Amino acid sequence: MGPPLGQAVEFISSVLSQRGPQAVPYEERSKWTIREHLSDLLKMFPNLTIKVSEYHTNDGRILHLIKAEGTIPIHYQANKYNIPVVVWLPERYPLQAPVVYVCPTANMIIKNGH
Repeated sequence: MGPPLGQAVEFISSVLSQRGPQAVPYEERSKWTIREHLSDLLKMFPNLTIKVSEYHTNDGRILHLIKAEGTIPIHYQANKYNIPVVVWLPERYPLQAPVVYVCPTANMIIKNGH
């Protein structure tokens, strides 16, 4: 489970207010929306943790972007599964959709076509 919601929101606010070379590249007018979206995401999925990490773009740039990582529960055929995910907020978020990766663990079985 991630940190308490209040602590996570404080972290998000501090990240979005940073300046300089390590600052996240989001437009100033989008930062309030980003904070609200991440807060809502954490309310829905408290097992996620918010971090800032290097993201390597297809054009070779390295950006410091916000990501949420952890597990999201799903129910399938009366069973609950916790799916490990990483959700990246691209530099043009919210105009550009989040980039979501499912990160299977070593002991997860993935069936072809699923």
